[in-house]
Amino acid sequence: MNFESNPKESSKLKTYEESVADNDLNKDHFDLINDIESPKDILKYPKKERGMVLEIYKEKLLKEKLEVSEFKARLDEYIQKKFNEDGISLKDIVGFIKNNLKPDFIKKNLQELKFILKTFDEKLEKINFLRDVSKEKGNKAAFNACSMISIAENLNDDFEIVFSPYSVSFIFEDRDDMYKFVSKNQEELENLRKRDVTGNSYYRDGIPINAILKDEETDVVLKHEDQHKKFNTINVRNFNERIELIRIRNEIFARLAEDRGYDPEVLYSVLINGTNYNTWDKEEDEYYKNTIKEGLETLNHLKRNYDFSNDDLINLLSDEPIKNWNRFLNQMDDSMVV
Repeated sequence: MNFESNPKESSKLKTYEESVADNDLNKDHFDLINDIESPKDILKYPKKERGMVLEIYKEKLLKEKLEVSEFKARLDEYIQKKFNEDGISLKDIVGFIKNNLKPDFIKKNLQELKFILKTFDEKLEKINFLRDVSKEKGNKAAFNACSMISIAENLNDDFEIVFSPYSVSFIFEDRDDMYKFVSKNQEELENLRKRDVTGNSYYRDGIPINAILKDEETDVVLKHEDQHKKFNTINVRNFNERIELIRIRNEIFARLAEDRGYDPEVLYSVLINGTNYNTWDKEEDEYYKNTIKEGLETLNHLKRNYDFSNDDLINLLSDEPIKNWNRFLNQMDDSMVV
């Protein structure tokens, strides 16, 4: 089986990886720090060498981060392809990881990998169940398996279902059909009708579901909502990051996944003013606004100066708290010659 990455998607990362690997400092001294797993290990070296060793260690971390990002792109490509062809299993993914990640990295991140794989497998099992229902009995049977107050036979118009490894998307021709599908009771249905909602994303019995009203933006909305579900599946929460900022980070990556241009100032305004995102205490308003603004500025710098694609940025930063994005930018600025 061919595990090679798509050259178009990973060429930039490859260039940066090679730049780090060819750095003269690494060539002369890289072997010195094979035993360094954390900054405190630098203290074992003589004082006069610690500055040099620290710089080498930071280069090593950057190289590892770029390699892992490139691996994420290949893993996602593999998962999507297998899922669409003949289905993918946990065994397939574990095999891919073993064949494409260094044993030392797997050992160091074993607990996190196990957690991600367990979460992914649980959700994939639900998605596969519904896909099997759709294949064997039709889309109406899949609708009825997820709906609580309506049945497909009573819908006003047609609908389609799009399956991905991360979510199940029901796309409706009729707005009221979508309201009936997502509502848990009659009261919720009436509230949705008053609010004029055009889409909803949620979990029902563990199934990650997107309900979308079909229009000219459907493909963009699909990418956006699928990225939300992907983020919730494969990202371990960093407990050093506030939950409000995790929510913001999730939304930023969903916007990037749309794969179209965006105005940073408009996105900033949406994030700090939207009732779905601005959930922090008002006395901390300045902290959150400054953190979000700095994060968006960092993304723009990385796109502009290093020509990263939106997918590159998602893979590079999806595990990083927003407050750390600027640190990664500084590592790039210090290490790369563009």
